[in-house]
Amino acid sequence: LMAIRFLTELKVSSIYLAGLDGYAHDAKENYGDSNMSIIMKDDMWDAINIGMTEMLDKYSKDVCISFLTVPKYIVVRGKSMNRIASGNKSKKSRV
Repeated sequence: LMAIRFLTELKVSSIYLAGLDGYAHDAKENYGDSNMSIIMKDDMWDAINIGMTEMLDKYSKDVCISFLTVPKYIVVRGKSMNRIASGNKSKKSRV
């Protein structure tokens, strides 16, 4: 989200994202190395995901945000947020 904010301040016209999934309730799913996982209550993970959704909504008012992969735990909404990924892995998108 900090990178999105930075790019928004630079007045870029579009941002393409991949792998911005949010956080699962199972902390082991959130990190590539299970030693990095932290134990938190599900409500905390949900609050982080809601916060990420709200910030993406805010930034999408200033810049077109497109997702190359479908987010797992955050909600994509807003006029200028697009899902390029449709679940069809053979479909290629131009960046």
